[in-house]
Parts: sequence; C-alpha cells; structure tokens
Amino acid sequence: MRTSLAAVLLLVTLVLSIGAQPISKSIQAKPIEPCRYMKSRIGLSGYESGGPYTLAPFRLTKGRAELREFLWKHWHSKMKGVAKANVQTVDRGTVKELYLIQPDAQGHWGIDLEMDRPIDPPCVTFHADSLVRLPIDNWSGDAISQTEGLWPPDIIPAKRLADSDVVDPKLYRIVLVRNDKPAGGGAI
Repeated sequence: MRTSLAAVLLLVTLVLSIGAQPISKSIQAKPIEPCRYMKSRIGLSGYESGGPYTLAPFRLTKGRAELREFLWKHWHSKMKGVAKANVQTVDRGTVKELYLIQPDAQGHWGIDLEMDRPIDPPCVTFHADSLVRLPIDNWSGDAISQTEGLWPPDIIPAKRLADSDVVDPKLYRIVLVRNDKPAGGGAI
C-alpha cells in the first residue's frame, strides 16, 4: 500500500513539474481550442473582414443591418469572410461573436460562429451549413420584429426570401441553419 501511494505521489509530482494541463471532463480524440479565432486571426489571411458591428436587443441598429448584409453576401457568393459583432444583452453584458464564412474540408460552404460570453461556459462554438432570410412583416426599426420571431425553436418558418430576391437588410432576419433546423440562439 505504501509503495503504490508513493508511486502515485511521485507521478503527480512529475506531471505537475512538467506543466501538464488538467484533463477536461469530456474525452476527445483531438481537443479543439475554444474560440481559437476570437483569440488570434492566424490562418485567416485572404478573408474579407467586417465589423465590429454593434447589435442591441430588440431593435435595428446600423450594425445589425450591416452584419445581415455581410453574412448574406459572403455565404451566397461563396466568399471567405470573417465578421465580428458585439451583441448587447438585456441581462448579461456584451457577448462577442465572430462569424467565419468558409468552405469545410469537403468544399461545402458554411458559417462557423464563436461566441465569447460573460457567463459559463464562456465560449460556445457551432457550425451552420447554411442560412435563410426570413422577411420581416410590419417593419419598425425599434420593434421586437427585428430580432425575435414567434416560431418553435426547432423549426424554420416556411415563409422565406428566395436566394434571388434583392431585399434591404432592414426587411429580413437571418437564421443560421444546420441539418434543416435553426442552429444557435435566434435570428440576426
């Protein structure tokens, strides 16, 4: 018993002395660094940059319209882009978002989103394989219609703008989509 305890203590001492990091709760074959592009833009040369855009809750800001236009233009035209947004929340301060429009290893275009938040977990990332534009009925610049929709969280409304429709970004919301369901938290 003493020998095995001594061996464990020796092992712990050696591991800590070489600077090993604590093991996360989940086991992954290849760990992915959360919010890696939020921390460094290395590897993003050749991407068009947008922002920072400022988004306020429940109303249209110049930044919201510009972010919608940037995301639509880059995804629809298959142009690499990276856009930064500072999203003000009602109760949690500001969330920093980074959108990357790019092809994956198989050449399929999508949008990767990194969200750096002032709550746990501080970083959330997800991938959307497409986006849709939803028309805003009864438009008003300072109305909840700019950011919120009344539909179930796992269904995308059938009423959408066609890809060929040329529409002012004040008149539509963008929903990121993965596997034909909304990906992430709400409409932009």
